[in-house]
Amino acid sequence: MKIRNGFVSNSSSSSFCIVGVCFDEDNETMLKNILSIVSLDLEQLVEKFSAAGCECDIDRKSMTKKEWSFCPVCQKQLFKEVDKYQMNAEIAKKFRELDLTFFFDGYEYYLGQDIGEDNIRIEMEKMETTTNKLVELLGKGTVVRLHHGEYEY
Repeated sequence: MKIRNGFVSNSSSSSFCIVGVCFDEDNETMLKNILSIVSLDLEQLVEKFSAAGCECDIDRKSMTKKEWSFCPVCQKQLFKEVDKYQMNAEIAKKFRELDLTFFFDGYEYYLGQDIGEDNIRIEMEKMETTTNKLVELLGKGTVVRLHHGEYEY
């Protein structure tokens, strides 16, 4: 019998370092503005990457996701669940056409220039170019910073 000591995990993780903007997953206005840059619509993406919920005629507004997971009538999943991985992969593909990196770490969205691992020698000029591009796309008040962290996939 083999005994394994220490921490064991079935998940994979990756670290990132990006020059760009970051915003919370709940900031729907910012996400819609960013998606409009690449002619994507949030509602259409959510519909495309959603697993169907129940279709019973019930008052969903009075039920929250925390209190109700399944329909009291048909016992099917009450709310649609969005496959965020696939949805964000499609968004990222569109931004790659603009030479920008877009990703979601499970909590926040990032848009900018990846300077991690393979891109560690990015020139200061490219950072300035990325900053100017983001300010042009998102407006003069855009704050571009260096963001780093780790996410699981």
